[in-house]
Amino acid sequence: MFSDLHFSGGRYIAAQYGQFRSQLIGGPYPAGATTLVVFPGQIALADGHVIEPFNSNATINVGIGAQEEVVTVSGVTLGPAPTGYGGPEMAAYLTVVGTTYAHGQGDPVSSATVGLQEAINDAESEGGGIITCDAEWFGGGGTTTIIDNSTNFANTAIEDTTAGIYSIYTGVGNPANSHLP
Repeated sequence: MFSDLHFSGGRYIAAQYGQFRSQLIGGPYPAGATTLVVFPGQIALADGHVIEPFNSNATINVGIGAQEEVVTVSGVTLGPAPTGYGGPEMAAYLTVVGTTYAHGQGDPVSSATVGLQEAINDAESEGGGIITCDAEWFGGGGTTTIIDNSTNFANTAIEDTTAGIYSIYTGVGNPANSHLP
């Protein structure tokens, strides 16, 4: 059985960061470059740890069914939700490079990296650490391509625990360039 802890054994657990769900409020938002309003803008993980999952280095899934797509975020601002939406929680105003489809009120928003980039960003904000990609993360849709395309930092490392031996990715930028067997 997997743990609900985001941080366990000195490791940030990527799968726990991939569990968040937000939704679009307002709209409709036309296809193309636009600013999406997402609520909530801050997420409490299963163990209560609060993160800001949206960042210009973290792609997101937006939409449902045939109109679900991976979207690149170019800017993030946290602020009060528009009148009539939300409550005391903050909304995230996401400037996106472009969408293929129009989206609107209630469209789901989730991590396109199954939580890996969000875990890396959280570890970086806490001073660094090791992010674990385990069987639960891979089972939820994680891939080595996601690991290879993540934005890593000098004080973070990615650990793949599924290969029988630990594979560690370290360094700034594309971790595939610094894979340690």
